[in-house]
Amino acid sequence: MPAEANERARIRSAYRRYAMDSDELRRRDPGNAGLRAIADEFHQALARALSVRGRLGAGVSVLDVGCGAGGLLGWFVAHGADPGACHGIDLMPDRVQAARARVPGAHIEEGEANALPWDDASFDVTVMSMVLSSVLERSLAASIVREARRVTAPGGVLAIYDTFLPNPRNPDVRAVRRRELEVGLTGWELEFHTISLLPPLSRRLRSATPVAYPLLSRVPGLRARHLVVAERPR
Repeated sequence: MPAEANERARIRSAYRRYAMDSDELRRRDPGNAGLRAIADEFHQALARALSVRGRLGAGVSVLDVGCGAGGLLGWFVAHGADPGACHGIDLMPDRVQAARARVPGAHIEEGEANALPWDDASFDVTVMSMVLSSVLERSLAASIVREARRVTAPGGVLAIYDTFLPNPRNPDVRAVRRRELEVGLTGWELEFHTISLLPPLSRRLRSATPVAYPLLSRVPGLRARHLVVAERPR
């Protein structure tokens, strides 16, 4: 469809801009203590959700949709997953190369999230981190969710981590509302966790992060993202 082709071209353009824009690189600096705290909180919440369902560690097959440079796949390996059971897909070829280098033995593909090259019910865990908010075309976002549903095995888990707030500084992202995910995952058991301190605030915490982040992130009005854990019926 022309609209979806245009949307994919826009996404590629946006990610190329992110990689070259000094201000954007500074805002996304992985060395920033507040941003590390956001990532740590997400990983801890994901670990709890998967562990209680027996979906973290050895013997679990994983797909990361929009895997970027492979950071989350590396996290799964660090938690006991076999690299050979870890799979990823990303639209950007440089990120695919980085992910393959970061997680040797994992199966990383360059491709489109709305046309996943895997069979139905292939994975115990499917994850999407900050993917849907980058897709402005709603029909494309809906097809991405359908594909993620398709490849998740019965009794498996689809975990979606994304922002539910708009970003007025970035026209290339949107808010992903709860209702959108409820509709896209009709029939699945859903669990919503509101987490992640507002990134503009987190970035400014600096040396105060270890004390300030846990306190501020308890305030519901200061949280920006949700972790949605969806379990496919057996």
